[in-house]
Amino acid sequence: MLRSLLQQEEITMLRTLTAVLLASTCLVGDALSAPLSDAVKDIQRGIDRDMDGMSKAVREHVEAAVFIDPRIVGGEPINDLKNFLHQVALIKGYGPADMRDQFCGGTFIAKDLVVTAAHCLDNSTVRREADRVDVVAGAQFYKHEGERLNVSAIFLHPLWNPTTLDYDVAVIRLEKKSSVGVPAEVAKTTPATGTTANVSGWGSIIEGGRGSEELLHANLPLVDTATCNNAASYQGKITDRMLCAGDRDKGRDACQGDSGGPLVVRNGAASPTLIGVVSWGEGCARKDKYGVYTKVASVAPWINALMGGSAMTAAPAAAGQGQ
Repeated sequence: MLRSLLQQEEITMLRTLTAVLLASTCLVGDALSAPLSDAVKDIQRGIDRDMDGMSKAVREHVEAAVFIDPRIVGGEPINDLKNFLHQVALIKGYGPADMRDQFCGGTFIAKDLVVTAAHCLDNSTVRREADRVDVVAGAQFYKHEGERLNVSAIFLHPLWNPTTLDYDVAVIRLEKKSSVGVPAEVAKTTPATGTTANVSGWGSIIEGGRGSEELLHANLPLVDTATCNNAASYQGKITDRMLCAGDRDKGRDACQGDSGGPLVVRNGAASPTLIGVVSWGEGCARKDKYGVYTKVASVAPWINALMGGSAMTAAPAAAGQGQ
């Protein structure tokens, strides 16, 4: 294809795609450094200028290769905080008391219990140590609103596999009950394919970029496992503990920093039902690359055991120890 294009257009297209690859190097749950994030944003602004100067043929190839959307991704600010009081932000628990450095999300399942992703806690930031993570509840703007709560214990699913991201779920026990959090129901079953679910978080507003200081959300359809496992998507990597959601090509998805956060359905109930935990994906809002969530119904027995206290007597996750 490139041989048929003018040399300058070849250079411009390659530079654009290189910028896209740079913006895509960040793994879900991690964040680029501020200087690199700013550099990526500068490059992405240049993409728009480059595409204006491309021929129609080149522009179509680039547009088919990448989709960049300025939201969570494709989401919008929440319209009423009371509908999202199940949502929490995970922030670093060390450093100055007034510093709130958000890196993941989570969901209340009880006033003193939060469900999140195992990979949010089993990493170099938290190191499975309770005093290295705090929770912010009842906030639309997490940096200066809401209730900051300390963590007393971390529990990773005993079958958590950091290589395959199977059983990517964990429970956080708080030192005290939240005064503002509203627990979500733990799903017993998974809704049918095509059901609309809601994802929310403070994650990246562009792939590879900085997170949002304002809580954003998006409605997404559930996707069947066969579609998510096909050759154009994840090629068999989706296990029975995983759930896919998203639009094939409309650019709505969770992104870096949304990890651990809720995928819920409401169905008119007083409190939402937690059906998924933001886990992983290839990039953010890419065509055929759906968001992958831990399927809550598949790990509900373990979660419910913790809620009932029967597993709380077990040793919590310890740094450097397998679960």
